[in-house]
Amino acid sequence: MKAKILIYLGIATLFGCAHKPAPTPSSGYVGKPYEERFDPWRASNRALEPASKGDRDAQDVFFLAAYVRLSQPYMGGEDLEQMHGNCGQLLSALGDDGFSTALLRQRPEVRSAAIWFLDMSDVRRAYPKTYQILQAAPKIDWATNKAYRDS
Repeated sequence: MKAKILIYLGIATLFGCAHKPAPTPSSGYVGKPYEERFDPWRASNRALEPASKGDRDAQDVFFLAAYVRLSQPYMGGEDLEQMHGNCGQLLSALGDDGFSTALLRQRPEVRSAAIWFLDMSDVRRAYPKTYQILQAAPKIDWATNKAYRDS
């Protein structure tokens, strides 16, 4: 009888002390909070697919990545090229209505960051709502621009 009680207590202790990992976003575009620094290029890449499918959180992360990257005081290369391509893909996937709606959820300075990653002549021609929103965005002299000028 004592043996059964000890076995039951042992099993109960094991189940009671089991550690469950913290939940993570199902789409995986954010990464584990506080375990890695926010890398705008990686965040843009991770967020692109779910953002293109209408995931509002992914869209917010996508635009935040653009803002953070331009706020960094150094020049870029492939990261900026990839983010430029990603922004064009997102615009194409969401269309004028979807992209403009996603932009309107962002702060004005975040909207301004999107300008840097888009071909504005294409936006002007094919995406009038988006163009109007971006034209109203503040004109910011980004840290990335200053890095290019200072080089």
